[in-house]
Amino acid sequence: MPKITDYKPLPNNPNKGTQKGVGAIEQSVRQLGAGRSILVDKDGYILAGNHAQEAFVNAGIDDVIEVETDGSQIVVVKRTDMSADSAEGKRMSIMDNRAGELGLAWDDVIVEEILQDIQEQEGEVDRWLSELAEEQGITENEYQGHENEETVEDDDILYLERPDAIFPSSNEFGIPDLRLSYQAKFVEPPIVRWGRFSRHNSANYAAMFHFYTDDYKFSALWKDPTPLVISGCKSVIEPNISLCREYPLARVLWEVYKKRWLSCYLGNYNIGVIVDLNVPQEFDEINLLGVPDGWGAYSTRHYAEFGTDELDRQFALAAQKAQSEDIIFMICGGGSNVKEYCNLKGWHHIDFITEVNHG
Repeated sequence: MPKITDYKPLPNNPNKGTQKGVGAIEQSVRQLGAGRSILVDKDGYILAGNHAQEAFVNAGIDDVIEVETDGSQIVVVKRTDMSADSAEGKRMSIMDNRAGELGLAWDDVIVEEILQDIQEQEGEVDRWLSELAEEQGITENEYQGHENEETVEDDDILYLERPDAIFPSSNEFGIPDLRLSYQAKFVEPPIVRWGRFSRHNSANYAAMFHFYTDDYKFSALWKDPTPLVISGCKSVIEPNISLCREYPLARVLWEVYKKRWLSCYLGNYNIGVIVDLNVPQEFDEINLLGVPDGWGAYSTRHYAEFGTDELDRQFALAAQKAQSEDIIFMICGGGSNVKEYCNLKGWHHIDFITEVNHG
């Protein structure tokens, strides 16, 4: 059986590639296994997939199934262990395509040399390729690929554009409605603060992410939630976007809209959602817009100045919405005293320092 290392990188590869692209492929392979194949010529030089080879080696996938073809038939890779409607299939559909975007970085010199070489050898083909390149924005003066695309960096993850998705709403403000099927069914550790570690490292894994941290550390998820979708997590506590009592109503509605929109988006990828209750009391009603009656998964953050009375009040609010006291109720922070109180009440507690679930 041939090995992935038996194939030779293409000399003068027109795609310089990026470390983010290689990292994205490696992350995908480690979590979901191999997706697309690579293309080699008759002598074993890699025509497409040079950087994928590097990622496969890094991920420890060596064995290869080689399919010989003259190009008259399409080679289809069929994953017998995966379905399109499964969480893994949905993640694969994003990760496999996104990795190609992240890894594209044209080498303008090599691209120009290739086009000139083709022109000398096959003028007709050259005209076709030149037209194609121009359509794609790859011209003699602009072999930029995605290098000029506006991006936002956050903890070494590259964000592109937020999907244009509109979710149903039953309230006058258009804040999206959560489906009961989106709610987290249980709490599974490890529970980790978003941004605590690089998600390119497969040794780092979170079954659940929370966002009780500075807003800027997760604000890029509103631009593009893909890094959260492909992280492999099973559930999330909604982003706790800071709200001040002095904020005008329009600002409060906008911030609640954003976290509820993100929850709906994640729910569509089978990531369980725990509703965040950590807002000033006067915003409680607005904060629950889009949360259906019967929803049974909530979280909040403890503040020393409020003691445990505020936790009791928020639990009562959650139980009223859930129409039951048999709910998931999580408390982040507060130290050992709050941990003991949570144990007494049958609630879940997360230490900010260790970020390990108790209870």
